[in-house]
Amino acid sequence: MEIKKSQEANIQNKRTSLMMLGVLVALGFTLSAFEYTVYEKKYTASNESVENDDLMDETVQDIPPPPPPPAPPPPPAIMTDIEIKDDDVKVEENQITVNETDANDKVEIFDVKVEEAPVVEEIFDVVEEQASFPGGMESLKKYLQDNLKFPQMARESGVQGKVFVQFVVFKDGTVGDIRVLRGIGSGCDEEAIRVVRSMPKWEPGKQRGRAVSSRFTLPINFKLN
Repeated sequence: MEIKKSQEANIQNKRTSLMMLGVLVALGFTLSAFEYTVYEKKYTASNESVENDDLMDETVQDIPPPPPPPAPPPPPAIMTDIEIKDDDVKVEENQITVNETDANDKVEIFDVKVEEAPVVEEIFDVVEEQASFPGGMESLKKYLQDNLKFPQMARESGVQGKVFVQFVVFKDGTVGDIRVLRGIGSGCDEEAIRVVRSMPKWEPGKQRGRAVSSRFTLPINFKLN
C-alpha cells in the first residue's frame, strides 16, 4: 500500500511541477509579449516625433518672409491761398480796335524810323599802306622832342627808358584807343599817353586803295642828360 501511495505522490508532484512549469512558461510568454508591445509603441512614437519634426522644418522653410511694410505716404502739400481780385487783371477780348471810316475821312500815315545797328568798324593790324604822321617820321620826332616833358619824379628817381604806346589811327585820321604796352613808371607812361592824345590828325592807312582804321605802335624814349 505504501508503494502505491508513493507512486501517486510522485505523480501528484510531477503534475504540480508541470503545472508550475506551464504557468511559468505562460507567464514568460505574457511578459515577452508585453515588453514587445511596449517597445513597438515606443518605437512608433519616436518615428512619429521625428517625422513631425521634419514636417515642422519643411513647413517653416516653406513659409515666405512677410513683405516689408509699405512706405509711409508723403505729407500733403501745403497750399497757400492766393486771392485773385477781379480788378487785378483786366482781359480785353479784342486787343486791336478797328474803327469804321468814311470814304472822305483822311487817314494819317506816320513814318516809322528804324534805327540801324551801329556798324562795328574793322581795325587792321597790317595794311598795305601804313598810317603816317603829317610830314613823315622826321616831323614826328620833332613833335615829340618839342612836346614831351620829362617827369620830375622820374628825374629825381633816375628812371629812364622806352615806353611802348599803341594807338589806333582811324580812317578819318583821328587818334584813339591809346594804351601802354610796356612802361617804365614814375610818370613816364602818363606823359607818353598825353603827348600821343594831343597829336594832330594822321594820314590813315589804306587797304586796296581805300582808307581804313589801323593800329600803330610807337616807342618813346625817355633819356636823362
